[in-house]
Amino acid sequence: MNILLGMLTIIITLIFLLLILLLFIPISYKLLVGYKEKLYLHTEIKGEKLYLFNISCKEGSTSFHPSFLGFPLKLNGRKVNKKEKTSSPKKANVKTSHRFRDILDNSDLLKSAFHTGIEIINIIKPKILIFNGTVGFADPYNTGMMLGIMAVLNSINEAYTINVTPLWEEEYLEGEIHIAGKFILAIILFKIIKLLLSKPSIKYWRYLRKNKTKDSCNLSY
Repeated sequence: MNILLGMLTIIITLIFLLLILLLFIPISYKLLVGYKEKLYLHTEIKGEKLYLFNISCKEGSTSFHPSFLGFPLKLNGRKVNKKEKTSSPKKANVKTSHRFRDILDNSDLLKSAFHTGIEIINIIKPKILIFNGTVGFADPYNTGMMLGIMAVLNSINEAYTINVTPLWEEEYLEGEIHIAGKFILAIILFKIIKLLLSKPSIKYWRYLRKNKTKDSCNLSY
């Protein structure tokens, strides 16, 4: 019995340490999206030397290659049949719409959520962005506007490189975009918890709880 408890304690400790590692090790990602007659995509998500996910999409086929501690993992692909969802009761839709309106009316909660969203975007935004392509519109005016927008985007961040070859009197699209970045999951989780525990959020949870109590009392009568 003591041996089983000891083994269970070791397993729980290892799982806990693994979760801590997943939260605090830097996660790096790379994304390649290109178009040349057909769209293709390749994604790499890496957690230092702990795990690696490679996802590729080309010509309608998708491949997924995960690995853990350098060892490849074989996963059996399963087709998921999408079932049509039955229409939900109108009362549920009404409650959902009322809650959404309550969120929109709560300016403090919206400001906190917007601020948190901007912080998370700044954390996970790519550190490197490279675009090389050839783009053209039938109207040369639109091509000129596109070049102006690209020039502005190119000047926002020195790490971003955008090279566009224009075609002035022809509709054409061909190019590749490379994106790479790094973030720590624990920081994002901290930002979300901070939002959920903020004063506007707590006030909103209390408001929902109060309304739920009122609805239950009305139903009882």
